Amino acid sequence: MKLNPDGMPIKAEADDPHGCADWLTVDPTSMTLEPGKGAQVSCMLRAPREASGGYFAMFQARGRSGEDYWREEGGTIRFGFGAVAALFVTVRGPRTDVGVEIKQQEIGLFEQKDEARAGRQWRVQALVENNGNTHASMVGEATILTADARTILETVAMHAGLGWVLPGSPRLFRTRGQGQLPDGAYLLRTRV
Repeated sequence: MKLNPDGMPIKAEADDPHGCADWLTVDPTSMTLEPGKGAQVSCMLRAPREASGGYFAMFQARGRSGEDYWREEGGTIRFGFGAVAALFVTVRGPRTDVGVEIKQQEIGLFEQKDEARAGRQWRVQALVENNGNTHASMVGEATILTADARTILETVAMHAGLGWVLPGSPRLFRTRGQGQLPDGAYLLRTRV
């Protein structure tokens, strides 16, 4: 599992250096449940001795109904269901660090077509990468200054999806302004 720049879980490569799915054992791995019944599943995680830093995996439970919902010549429909839980593990060790790097930042003007907020507005975004080896919780702030850096025009909080920024992963911080900026050159200062 990885998180995309908006913070949504996506499938990671099997050889991701921060993946820990191989450390998990689940018992039982399959079962049949009667309607209205539940069961307990045990999940054990064993980290290797040399592990240090942040790791992640995705735990999936999938199922399907035992009956066909619809059957006709040439086809059958059967419903399935599932649940996913993200697992974040931090293994303390001598090599645990958070490194933050702003990879790209920009300010732009755009036309808002929504009638309630019609007009020219501005947007700020910054692509931030956690180049450390452990999970990081980050907040962002952007300051828009005049080109001579003497006057602050706006200081705004930047939003970055939900949850943690995983090791080796980017996160896109962004915000939109409600006011209008006049044409001209600006400086953008971003802090995370």
